Amino acid sequence: MCFASAAEHYARFRPWYPDEFFALLTERFGLDGTQTAMDLGCGPGISALPLGPHVARLYAIDPEPGMLAAGARLAIERNITNIEWVNGNSTQITTLGLPPIDLCVMAKSSHWFDRPRVLADLDCLITPGGGIVIASAGPPGTTPLPAWAPVIAQVRTTYLGPVRRAGTGTYPEPEDRFTDTLCH
Repeated sequence: MCFASAAEHYARFRPWYPDEFFALLTERFGLDGTQTAMDLGCGPGISALPLGPHVARLYAIDPEPGMLAAGARLAIERNITNIEWVNGNSTQITTLGLPPIDLCVMAKSSHWFDRPRVLADLDCLITPGGGIVIASAGPPGTTPLPAWAPVIAQVRTTYLGPVRRAGTGTYPEPEDRFTDTLCH
């Protein structure tokens, strides 16, 4: 899989979302510990783990078993017991036997998805009054990069070549804005 060797690095070094983000989700969606949520493309649980305490049940879905194992380990360390770690991908969400979902969070994974298809599939799962949250800095060129980003790009290009890779494939650079997809 693309990220088999990256799970522990993601768990340890990937930036976590601030508490204010989860407070906003709690307020906006009235999360009171009775809802069912999904983190699609959960990785090691960077969104799932902080969201878990605000819902009754959370389905953390990722195609990479190593990411799920890292998330499950972190959940045990944090005594979070209401997350089900599900091996699957965005093309399978209607076949995973999920219950109705009150909130679906897609963080930095959404650029990997066939967004129109995923949104259509989620339309069948999301409860009335529920919602979908895409937590992302946005498409390339829409968010200022940190000062160290050019150094990372140079190192990556020097060692891996000019085409940005991801595992054994290439990085699918999003061409459209998320808001364009959501408004169709």
